[in-house]
Amino acid sequence: MTANTMLQEMISILIPTKNRSDFLTRTLLYYVKVNFKGRIYIGDSSNDEHTEKNKHTIEILKDKLKIIYRYFPSPPYMHEGMCVKDLTEIADTPYAVYSGDDDFLIPAGLEKCIDFLENHPDYNAAHGFRINFSLENDDAYSKIISGYIIPGHKLECCVAVERWRTYIQEAFSTQYYVHRTDTWRRMYRDIDSIPIRYFGPEFVPCSLSAIAGKIMQLDCLTAVFQKRHDDTGNWQQLNFYSLITNPEWHSSYKTIKKSITEALVQQDGISNEKADEIFDREFWFHLAFYLYSQYHVKYKASNMPLEEQNKNILYSVLLNPSFRFYSDFRQVYLSVSVPMEINNIYK
Repeated sequence: MTANTMLQEMISILIPTKNRSDFLTRTLLYYVKVNFKGRIYIGDSSNDEHTEKNKHTIEILKDKLKIIYRYFPSPPYMHEGMCVKDLTEIADTPYAVYSGDDDFLIPAGLEKCIDFLENHPDYNAAHGFRINFSLENDDAYSKIISGYIIPGHKLECCVAVERWRTYIQEAFSTQYYVHRTDTWRRMYRDIDSIPIRYFGPEFVPCSLSAIAGKIMQLDCLTAVFQKRHDDTGNWQQLNFYSLITNPEWHSSYKTIKKSITEALVQQDGISNEKADEIFDREFWFHLAFYLYSQYHVKYKASNMPLEEQNKNILYSVLLNPSFRFYSDFRQVYLSVSVPMEINNIYK
């Protein structure tokens, strides 16, 4: 057994999916092609048609990948965070990481993160760079038309309040970072009481990730993320006004505040009153920023973009053989550009 294999076997990739069997198949075939040796936990909330397709794919690939499959009907599983929580409870590796069913994680990058965390017990999580890409259409296979790099967070401050404030200022998901599984379970502990989209499956887990401990950014590629026009889980496609006027909002808000302030008190030893004050200030900022920007986009009151994106560097950088992550990104590029017949993997 190689050192790389040993590191990969220490991590679980957690993938929730719902009615996107083509994307899940594409993702699993990618992990076959890159010879991933870790565990892949799938939480499936699909209808009967997609569920049968997913089970068929997993049956074919069972000798190639270590897949643990669970069916989570919706309802009662109201969003992907609830599925991820239950997958986390059965994960039996020391490290865990999230992936959408249309995203790709880079084994070599995951290995570097695990190796770093093994040697730095004072860090809570680690990650590399992330590439966001878009296809010409929203099918599983199409031409990539754009791509850009997101560095992510470097949260090395020893003060939890400061780490959370940094996350709030630039709220990229930390779920694509490699975490210790015990930390991951704490991140998702209260999710069942937050049925509101975005805040349940992303904001609270990411907030608790930043609060729980230091996060290191490494010089590697760890995630390749597909931006899809019909992605209802993306905060850009969610109307924050509709979220905070949802009938479930008040009870969800109380859980959000309690979960985050408890973590701040525990990590920094501050008073409950101080934690409440910090929460109100930072959460108010978060809501105000996105309510303002979404209002202006919806009603065209200004040209303010929802997200500041780097210039498209698909051809100038990402597909340039001199790009230091070229070989890793090329595997993803091929996986989304050329459909692979699942029955051909043994040929």
